[in-house]
Amino acid sequence: MTDALRTAGALLALVLICLAMWAAAAGVLQLLWTFLLFLIGASA
Repeated sequence: MTDALRTAGALLALVLICLAMWAAAAGVLQLLWTFLLFLIGASA
């Protein structure tokens, strides 16, 4: 039983880490996109 719980906990931690990395990547992309649009707007 403890092995199953440990496996489930490891899978849950892995999913949470993947979600956190995906959210961080999305935030960085949004910042870059906003900066790019700002540069285009400033030069236009």
